[in-house]
Amino acid sequence: MHLLRIEQSGDLYADGEAVDLGQSPAPIVILTAADSEISLLSAAVRQSGRGGQAVRIANLLSLSHPYSVDLYVQNMLEQAKLIAIRLLGGVSYWSYGVEQVAALARRRGIPLALLSGDGKPDPELDAQSTLPSPVLARLNGYLSAGGMGNAAAFLDALDDIINGTDHAIQPQPFLPAGLY
Repeated sequence: MHLLRIEQSGDLYADGEAVDLGQSPAPIVILTAADSEISLLSAAVRQSGRGGQAVRIANLLSLSHPYSVDLYVQNMLEQAKLIAIRLLGGVSYWSYGVEQVAALARRRGIPLALLSGDGKPDPELDAQSTLPSPVLARLNGYLSAGGMGNAAAFLDALDDIINGTDHAIQPQPFLPAGLY
């Protein structure tokens, strides 16, 4: 582990303190910067009956300092069976994190899904992921469509990747407008 200050355009790594999120390891780790997505996926985990030890969800913005990334990789991700990260803004939004997580995933054979936060295809994220593009598109489809049913199916799809099964339903799009 090392302390590292990276100079980049923007304030992504600006003078913030390194933090340790203090999470315990889990088979599935999900990182996203969207608080609404964190809330939705957390509720889906609770409703699924998976138990508190099956999935860890964290806010990507908490891991802006390179040392925070290093701690998270060492303490959490090295023991994961699958890592899913949703990035609005692509690789450049969290370049050090993507570099470190992708290297770990390749070294340890951990399935890694780097997903576009805007729902549009991102070849650069796909190239850093260890899963095939059709799988990434399907996973992104669940999160882009939104809703509790899609969040639950997203978790089922992650389980399918780990277990080599195919139980998850396809993403179910919501109507862009209408009465619910």
